[in-house]
Amino acid sequence: MGQARTLNEKELNLLLLYINTKKHAARDRAMVLMTYWGGMRIGEVAATKVGDVLAVDGATALQRCVERRCSVTDPPNPQSLSSKSP
Repeated sequence: MGQARTLNEKELNLLLLYINTKKHAARDRAMVLMTYWGGMRIGEVAATKVGDVLAVDGATALQRCVERRCSVTDPPNPQSLSSKSP
């Protein structure tokens, strides 16, 4: 089995423009970007909960990782988030 074809930047932008015309654009855009930029499989995206990436104070797991200089394999820990998202 060969390598799966991926979208190039132009195709991604066209897909995102199309998504912006739909009812649940924010949700769908987040899901597409989680697969494209994050390399997540669709099952992983579907299983993701808000608390996995967003804390009550509005901070994200990405902000925590940047602050700690963590690796991609660090699991998100919303309780330890302290900074606000922009």
